[in-house]
Amino acid sequence: MAISRVPRLRELREASNMTQEEVGKLIGGNGRTIYTYESGIATPSLDNLSILADYFGVTIDYMMGRESGSIDSVRTYEAESFGRRIGELREERHLTKKELAEKACISQAYLSMIESGKKKSNYASCCSTAERFKGFG
Repeated sequence: MAISRVPRLRELREASNMTQEEVGKLIGGNGRTIYTYESGIATPSLDNLSILADYFGVTIDYMMGRESGSIDSVRTYEAESFGRRIGELREERHLTKKELAEKACISQAYLSMIESGKKKSNYASCCSTAERFKGFG
């Protein structure tokens, strides 16, 4: 059975505030590639589906509309837990808020909001923040 389109790709992309071009780059393509997937013009490879599902933190079945649930139930992360863990990691690495904010290219105020749980992070933001911690020995 050929895959005719990816029903939830647009929903996931828009929820992450990403353009088709940005998502296309994740799979070595461009915005046109994602447009063709979203509209059913082209069939994505299993590799591309896997990359996209991993990036958005969902299953391929969810992306294909075969798994029920809302995007919120699949991708919601407890803001307080995430923020608390960011604070713990920052302290374990003996970083000040200013140092981490500069390394993460965010403001100190934004970092404070994350650590206090006042700023909710989506899956992409969580991954991005985690990637930035890899550079701190």
